[in-house]
Amino acid sequence: MINFLHTILKEYEVSEDSFWHADALTIWHLVYAVIIVGSIVAAALILKNKSEKIKKTVLDILPLIVIGLYVSDLFLRPIAQLEGDLSQGIHSYLDKLPFHICTVMAPLCVFAQHSKKFAKIKEPLVILGIVGPLMYLTYPSGVFGDRFPFCYNTVQTMAFHAFLLAWGVLNLTTGQTKVSIKKGWYSFGACIAAASAWALLGNIMFSDMSSVQAWVDTGYDWFFQKSGSFYIAVGQLWYAIVAPIAVAIAVYTVGMGVYGVYHLACLIVNKSKKQKTIKKALAKEKATV
Repeated sequence: MINFLHTILKEYEVSEDSFWHADALTIWHLVYAVIIVGSIVAAALILKNKSEKIKKTVLDILPLIVIGLYVSDLFLRPIAQLEGDLSQGIHSYLDKLPFHICTVMAPLCVFAQHSKKFAKIKEPLVILGIVGPLMYLTYPSGVFGDRFPFCYNTVQTMAFHAFLLAWGVLNLTTGQTKVSIKKGWYSFGACIAAASAWALLGNIMFSDMSSVQAWVDTGYDWFFQKSGSFYIAVGQLWYAIVAPIAVAIAVYTVGMGVYGVYHLACLIVNKSKKQKTIKKALAKEKATV
């Protein structure tokens, strides 16, 4: 059975000159982006005039899909990555531990959506549920490469981020979650600080800290705290100190951008509604005259 599943789930490599060769910022990346963004936009338009009950039901289901994809991947990934001994395949699943933004959001989005105790921090978690997958889908490094663009690893990874992004975006477009940058700048900042500290804990636990280079070479790069996402001076002490802070600031900045876009959209929508109301009032006034 394990060999059968491995045959289905394994990553089949393709050559660089193949039509099926994919990488970030290539045609196959664009295909995924169009499908994901198009589906979310379509869902937002469909839900626009639906009842609050239907909107809530959809938002209740999305986090369950996210956590379902996450948990099932912990079982399937070792088999997909199997090369000879099963113990070798198990190593590949460690990177999926919840220390990245998106992986830690897998359980948190469920709590945020279904637990009243998380109601007070749902706003920053919704924004984080947008920022994390949005940044990843913009440049999904490591998910493509020399493998078939529709293999298990790629489809699972992109689907996971897509459903998490959909949960965050639809929370805003349906009005189920109201956000305000006046209050959110602080709560979102606290959320980023907590996520960064949690990722740092994971990096410390799974890394050799005997030297800066050992810190880089061992363990995983959760929250991109080792590489800083840009790999400017990896292995140098100053960069090892600056990178985690810089990444946290970058994520926070993107989050503030999401707040800005949300408020701008609300402003445009409200202005449009106001103009329609004025036009209707003028039309009624002319009719009565």
